[in-house]
Order: sequence, then structure tokens, then C-alpha cells
Amino acid sequence: MKTENARTEGGPPDKQNEIGKWIRWLRGNYGLSRLDLAMALDVSDILLAHYELGEAEIPASLLKRIADYFNVSVASFFAGSVTASSVLGREITAEERMLLSSFARIRDSNSREAILSLAIASREGGKGA
Repeated sequence: MKTENARTEGGPPDKQNEIGKWIRWLRGNYGLSRLDLAMALDVSDILLAHYELGEAEIPASLLKRIADYFNVSVASFFAGSVTASSVLGREITAEERMLLSSFARIRDSNSREAILSLAIASREGGKGA
């Protein structure tokens, strides 16, 4: 799963019930091509494109697999905005809030990338650190 590579550029769609846009936003936020996600979900990239564009209704079972892949709740696809509880399944701690706030203030892209690399390596058990 590639969810540890999340980026924070831009925001999610702001209208409710635009599930396809949420999926496209998540996919882009995690740096995945449509083909990457389609392969991970064992669906065709053409079918995934139809879902993202709102041209086809997404089966509940597939929506659940997508939510599981991105480690978000199914309810987050129907919410007006992403919250910590929709992403983590819980509210964030004061320590996590401080870390996020501090990271948001870092403007140097090299520093941000280094911190993200460290966080990803730490999450993966120290590989590449």
C-alpha cells in the first residue's frame, strides 16, 4: 500500500457526495496514477476513470476496498471535508497536532521532503533511513 507517501498539496473536493472526485483527489494526493490504483483494486483503469468522472455508480464493495486501500472510512467519501477521524479513525493527539502545525510552517521543500522521508522510513521499520 502506498498511503505513507501522502502529499498535502491542495484540498479535497468540497461538495458532498462527489465520490469520484474524492477518489481522484486521494489518488493524486498519494501520487498514484489511475492505472496504479486500478491494478491495486483489480479493476480496469477505464472503469476507474468512469467512477472518478461520475459516469458510473461505484459498487459499495469496491468503495469499501478503496477506503481500506487509503486507510480512510467509507463515510469520509460522503463528508464535506477530510477530518483526522475520517483518515485515522480517531481524533489526533495534542502531540500530533503540534507536529502537523510545525510541519505546515516549514517552507523549504528539501526540508519537507527530508522529514517525510524520515517519517516514511520510520513507519517502514527504518528501511532507507
